[in-house]
Amino acid sequence: MKVQRVSLSASALDSMSEAERVFFVFLGHISNEIGILNKLLLWSVTVSEVKAPEQQAWITRSMFLARVLAGKLNEANEVLKKRFSRATLGGSYEPDLPPAAGAALTEIRRYFRQP
Repeated sequence: MKVQRVSLSASALDSMSEAERVFFVFLGHISNEIGILNKLLLWSVTVSEVKAPEQQAWITRSMFLARVLAGKLNEANEVLKKRFSRATLGGSYEPDLPPAAGAALTEIRRYFRQP
């Protein structure tokens, strides 16, 4: 996973609409949550030599974290649909996305079967 740093000054945030500010704060927040959950899940599935009861506990923890991560990904998708659809923020930002970001957005929409 590559860490992305985005710096926005207070004046840049002030010049945005409230919808844009809320969306950008959400993006940072959801990125942090997904990153942490992903790391926890990867740590959880790395089972070393443990006995059967401990192994079952590791598997249970891994399944729990996978469900929480899936829910968080779905939550992120729902916000993308509502706040970054082509009719709202997406109309002004989507044409300016780098090719890799545009391809990633297309893949997310395809995966969740969005128009």
